[in-house]
Amino acid sequence: MKKYLLLLTMIVSVFSTEVFSQIDSGNLKFLLAENEAIAAKVISMEIDGILDEPEWNIDYEVTNVVLGTPGEDQNEIHFGLAYNATYLFIGLDVNDSILTPFEMGEVFIDGNKNGGDYDEYDLHLRFAGPYIQVVYPDSILGVLLGFSVKPLADGFTAELAIPWAELGITPHAAEQIGFDLILSDSDSGTGVDYMMAWNGNLANYQETTYFGDLVFRPENTVTATSVIMMTVDGVLDDAGWDITQPVSNVISGTVGADSNVVYYGVAYNAEYLYVGVDGTDAALTLDEMGEVFIDGFNDDGIYGEHDMHLRFAGPLLFIIHPDTIMGVLFDFGVKPTADGYTAELAIPWSELGVTPAEGANIGFDVFIGDGDSGTGVEYMMSWNGTLQNYMNKALFGDLVFGVSSGVNERLDFSNEVVLFPNPSTGNVSLEIISDDLIGIVNVKVIDVTGRNFIQEEIDITTDKKIDLDAGLFTRGTYFVTIQDSKGARAVKKLIVE
Repeated sequence: MKKYLLLLTMIVSVFSTEVFSQIDSGNLKFLLAENEAIAAKVISMEIDGILDEPEWNIDYEVTNVVLGTPGEDQNEIHFGLAYNATYLFIGLDVNDSILTPFEMGEVFIDGNKNGGDYDEYDLHLRFAGPYIQVVYPDSILGVLLGFSVKPLADGFTAELAIPWAELGITPHAAEQIGFDLILSDSDSGTGVDYMMAWNGNLANYQETTYFGDLVFRPENTVTATSVIMMTVDGVLDDAGWDITQPVSNVISGTVGADSNVVYYGVAYNAEYLYVGVDGTDAALTLDEMGEVFIDGFNDDGIYGEHDMHLRFAGPLLFIIHPDTIMGVLFDFGVKPTADGYTAELAIPWSELGVTPAEGANIGFDVFIGDGDSGTGVEYMMSWNGTLQNYMNKALFGDLVFGVSSGVNERLDFSNEVVLFPNPSTGNVSLEIISDDLIGIVNVKVIDVTGRNFIQEEIDITTDKKIDLDAGLFTRGTYFVTIQDSKGARAVKKLIVE
């Protein structure tokens, strides 16, 4: 402990002499507070100095020289941020071929983002080697912070956990605090050779005005369209689809030259949650994968009876949670296209114990895995969360049930078409009661994988009864769609035994 105190005292003494002489001389490089860094929401991080958690995104650069002159061995510094309800996590990756005891890092936080002098919501801390010191406020001890550093052949990595309780801050998605980093290099081992900041300058030691912005990553929100019915055939041609939500956050692996472009949309009625996916992928294999996560009561935490995690690969659907539900209870269809695939999924609310209500919300997320090599998943992308979705629901986004919008209601006449007998083992008849469905109609029968069994045009001007030979089908579930030239349609489910 005495060695630690002596070393830290020596470093601070040399540092203070050099830096504060620059402040007194007015040799400051004032920068605009325009940098912005996003802190991802996580469940936890292991503070061991090794940046091996998949949630780390170490891609923000510290490059502004605010003191001294770098030599040929100018450090390359990158950092990333994450948070949960308890901690702010900071990860550092420093490329420095010459490490000495005078290598230092400093963290600055303006907790209420009000600029000016330091107050009770602000923090300034300094680390050198394995030691950390809280410069402001002097009421916080460095031992209260989680900190670890790992020397490497070409520099070091470090991780730091700052408890919100010490700052009196409660982080909220989409809100901001002031933040900055300053790194000092000392290849000579006799003092600070130069210093680099992420956004501010030497004035950071006196006030919080020149910090950059740390933004707590907002949770994505998607609105589910209210519909009467969707035909789950893998073809996104229903009027209620709005396939505009990007699945683009890389959470595992490395994206190659053939980066997938994936969008999805959601819709609902009293019986089903519908999910539609449109993926652009030049190389399709059996290792292409999608996953859907549902937090039925939006209560975070571990998975419970109102939650679901399912996975699809090719035409197959698997329910990971709960293991009491079989994938065959769900309607699912996938269609390979010239440049990828489209897919549709219908999840029955009855299996979740959830009743959708206009304006209410549930937790929701989507993962897409790409496996162009055909030997496994090479990388994964999410809409909102991370790999921690497999253990906990805290990082899902929000799905909001839209108000009745009339989408596809005016043209849907499913209640005015009778299909009998159903279930069936032989011939099936469709009787059309509505006068809105008239003239030449297109009749299509598909199975749950989207394969066409019947597609023909029939004139129902005089005879509004259509006969189908169900004996042509194998046992299973089918969808019968009738649609006229004006877009009026009816969709009926057929069970063949």
